[in-house]
Amino acid sequence: MKLEELQNLYRIIKSSNVNTVELSKKNVFIRMVIQPMETVSYEENKNHISQEKTNESNLSQSEAEEPLVIKSDNVGIFYTHSGALEKPLVNVGDVIKKGQVVGYIVSMGISYNLVSQVEGRVTVQRVRHKEPVEYGEIIFELEKE
Repeated sequence: MKLEELQNLYRIIKSSNVNTVELSKKNVFIRMVIQPMETVSYEENKNHISQEKTNESNLSQSEAEEPLVIKSDNVGIFYTHSGALEKPLVNVGDVIKKGQVVGYIVSMGISYNLVSQVEGRVTVQRVRHKEPVEYGEIIFELEKE
């Protein structure tokens, strides 16, 4: 299918009440989904932003602070320890220091140290040994020591 044909198809779909089209031609399969965009006027957006700032200023200092967490900095499998007979590097209740290795993430056969960027006491371990993790996924929750 040529680019011009796709562009024409897009224009037709956009001007109609149809929002999804599937097209199969020989060994090519195309699916187009047109979703309406929400439009917001400048005044509505300005008022919304003003309201958000007011809400933020009303929060107490403790509520405004972000929770202490250690997040995955890679996609892969999380390991709490390196060997079968070793103890986990970190357990719930342990005090973590900034820069401390708290686990490993193995991705594509390469092991990466998971290093804490915060200090505190571990209150929750969300990911267990040998479980898959996504980038940015919270692995540990901490409280200030």
